[in-house]
Amino acid sequence: MKVAGYNLIEVMVVVFILGIVAGVAVPACEGAIAGYELQVAARQVVSDIRYMQNLSRDLLQDGLELDRDGYYIYFNTENDSYSIYKNFSEKIKEYSFPKSVDLYDTNFSGDRIALKMNGLINPGGTVIIRSRKTGKFLYVVVASISGRVRISSDYPATGSD
Repeated sequence: MKVAGYNLIEVMVVVFILGIVAGVAVPACEGAIAGYELQVAARQVVSDIRYMQNLSRDLLQDGLELDRDGYYIYFNTENDSYSIYKNFSEKIKEYSFPKSVDLYDTNFSGDRIALKMNGLINPGGTVIIRSRKTGKFLYVVVASISGRVRISSDYPATGSD
């Protein structure tokens, strides 16, 4: 009487093939996850800058007067984080980038974005973030005249919006 089943060699071949497939698939997934984390970090920076612009405009409409600029973001490239301040002293938020994302550089004076009471940022600039896993860069570009904030995968040309 024959018993249906698999012998040891068949099971070992299947396990070996699955191991090869997993060995190829895992690195591909890591790259996709690293790209997603970089995109999320860039979107967080954009979101916080836009939020600060709205807060500044609301304060202007309410007739409140703050010292000088009102709100600002200080970027700490050494700790891969940034902090949002009100009136240059009250910290209202701190954000640390994921370990896989590097706050590479900014070209804002003193690594600081200061918002005017109308929500505009002068001068504009760029926040550069990099994936530590893939080496890919994303650029958060802030236009000085319009206050537009956007994400770019290409380094912005000097003088562009």
